[in-house]
Amino acid sequence: MVSLHCPYCGWAFSLTGEEAAAALEEAERAHHKTYEIHCPRCRRANKVSLQQLRKGMARPAADAPAGD
Repeated sequence: MVSLHCPYCGWAFSLTGEEAAAALEEAERAHHKTYEIHCPRCRRANKVSLQQLRKGMARPAADAPAGD
């Protein structure tokens, strides 16, 4: 999960790991250094670094601890 804070209106929001992975894939495909995420409250674009998206990505199922 990626926790974000809008610098324009101050609203805190987050992306799930799956959303972060999709955003990272889209930005890398376009050779961008950041990804623009729109604030759900004020709708202004917030730039998020790809490094921050990588940190918030969901772990692959093989890396997740077993629940037996």
